[in-house]
Amino acid sequence: MGKKSPAPPPAPDYAAAAQQQGQANLEAARLTARLSNPNISTPLGGQRVTFGRDVFDQAAYDKAMADYNKQLEAYNAAKASGQPYAPPSGRPTGLPTGMPGGAMMGGQFEGDDFARAAVEPGGEPVYPDYSARGGLRYDPTSGAPVAPTREQFTSRTDLDTPFIEQYLTPEAQATLEAQQRVEKALAGLGEQAIGTVRDVYGQKFTPTGLPEQQFRFGGYGEVPTAPDLGQFGRFRGGFDVEAMPNAPDLMGMGRAGADVTQQNIDFGPSAGLYGFAGAGPAAPSQIIGANLGGLGGVSYGPVEGQYGFARGYGAVPQLQERVDVRDLAALPAELGLTGQSAILSRLSPTLTAERNALENRLRNQGLTPGTEAYNREMELFNQKANDLLQQTAAEGLRMDAAMRAQGFNERQIQNEIANRAREASFGMRAQQTESFNRAVEQNLRQGLSLSEATNRAQEQDFRQRLAAGQFGREGQQLAFTMGQSAQDMYNRAVEQNFAQGMSATEARNRAAEQVFQQQTAIQELRNRALMQNQATALQDFEARMGRQRELFGQGMSMAGLYNEAIAAERQSELQRAQAEAALQAQRFNQARAGAEFTNAARAAGLQEQLALRQLPLNEIAAIMSGAQVQLPQFQSYQGADVAAAPIFGAATAAGDFAQKNYQNQVAAYNAKMGLYGDIGGAFANPLGKKLFSG
Repeated sequence: MGKKSPAPPPAPDYAAAAQQQGQANLEAARLTARLSNPNISTPLGGQRVTFGRDVFDQAAYDKAMADYNKQLEAYNAAKASGQPYAPPSGRPTGLPTGMPGGAMMGGQFEGDDFARAAVEPGGEPVYPDYSARGGLRYDPTSGAPVAPTREQFTSRTDLDTPFIEQYLTPEAQATLEAQQRVEKALAGLGEQAIGTVRDVYGQKFTPTGLPEQQFRFGGYGEVPTAPDLGQFGRFRGGFDVEAMPNAPDLMGMGRAGADVTQQNIDFGPSAGLYGFAGAGPAAPSQIIGANLGGLGGVSYGPVEGQYGFARGYGAVPQLQERVDVRDLAALPAELGLTGQSAILSRLSPTLTAERNALENRLRNQGLTPGTEAYNREMELFNQKANDLLQQTAAEGLRMDAAMRAQGFNERQIQNEIANRAREASFGMRAQQTESFNRAVEQNLRQGLSLSEATNRAQEQDFRQRLAAGQFGREGQQLAFTMGQSAQDMYNRAVEQNFAQGMSATEARNRAAEQVFQQQTAIQELRNRALMQNQATALQDFEARMGRQRELFGQGMSMAGLYNEAIAAERQSELQRAQAEAALQAQRFNQARAGAEFTNAARAAGLQEQLALRQLPLNEIAAIMSGAQVQLPQFQSYQGADVAAAPIFGAATAAGDFAQKNYQNQVAAYNAKMGLYGDIGGAFANPLGKKLFSG
């Protein structure tokens, strides 16, 4: 464990990072400039892009040429005299006889450098090469001075600046030069014609032989006055109407009655008026059991399935729930499908032929691709073709949608017919099943009826045996029966008396009801008579109202006929006045047309004289405004920007990371030291000292 705190990281060199970032930005800018300026080659020419420009040192070149001419003159003089040629500042001696020279040493010398010329091993002389700094060069074979070149005195500068050179093909260059010659010739022709224009415009313009301009004209008469329509009378706006008849007084004829005398109802004899029915003698003890020998058995009805079983409905037919559209005409999702393809296949060759014809016509007119007129004509054709294609595609879409809708409707009708046939078949089978079930049900009911008749016969036999006293102790039963019979006779007598009383009461009630009905019938007869009288009065009122309406309609018709007659007379008078006004307007228009014709003739003559006066100037303008030379338009190039490496950002991020790492280390160190302090405080001081001494 160490006690030393973490060392802080070194501070980033932001100045060096900024310089590196600037250098990276400069290199990225240079690379972007080179990528954004490509060389272009087109059928009419092209353009070349170079970086930097050549600077020619004319003064140094002239000085080198003067030295060359001087040395050349000395070399020629020495050669003519047969003497060896000695360059300026001397030349190495001891050259082998007959040897024209030696291999060039490759070094660069000026002036007194000749004195330091060396001889290579083997005795072959070495001549200096003045190929730099404007020095002279000598031919290594003959030793003659060599003329300086312009390349020796040309250096390149502005290496980051692009220079664009555009060039034409020989044919395009010849065309351009021909156009320039034509324009130059037209300019010369215009310069010759300017004298004629000066002579024409030097004279004052005075039009002659023109007709007099017309400002007034007559002979068309006065405008007729409006007719007096009041002489035909005034329209009628009303007439005498017969008074409306009064409605009948229906209340004076009486009111319908509803009062009928209510008859009293007899509610029958009071209780006990005819005595009370007795309960009879006490019943003797019943003998349990009975002689059932020879009694037939109970019938439980027909056996299950004896008459057949009811049938359920047959299987329900499967109805057509949806229309099968798999083989219908498909809706087009893109150009060139179904109906569209048929229309577009016929339209495409036509558009191609028209495009080829247009291109040939433009070339015949001297318009080449890339010119403004050529591009404008092709753009108009492309717009027209695009509109036609869109209209054709829309028509194809409508045709395909119509065919699909027709097929869908036909398929839907077929499915509906099939469903109705299935429903009819199912109904017939259901009716047949119901008929069978009703027959089964009828047979079952007949069997049940037969069983019930058998059971009733058995029950009757059982009751007859009981009544005949076949169950024993018949005497006891006979006495009881006689007492019961006497009591029954008494009860029947009471019942008969009560029934007679009830009959008498019912007779009295029926008589009261008959009286009430008769009174009601009489009241209804009165009410119907009152209603008939009221209906008769209303019919008479309607008749009088109809006569009043008829008289009113006749009056309206007479007033309408009268007003129509006045309107017809007024219309005739207005038409006559309009005819006179139209005749006067026609005469006026004819007179005005004659004056305008005269003025037009005068204006045409004046225009003709002005045109003759301006003809020389217009000819010059036409000559000077001929077709201008149009250079070919080269394709532009949009290069991509090259981003520089983020050196400064990386340095900043590295410094931030180191600083944060340092802060984390310091925090960890402080936490560790705090933990050591807590541990030392928990133990004895010697132990703590020993712990922290390490």
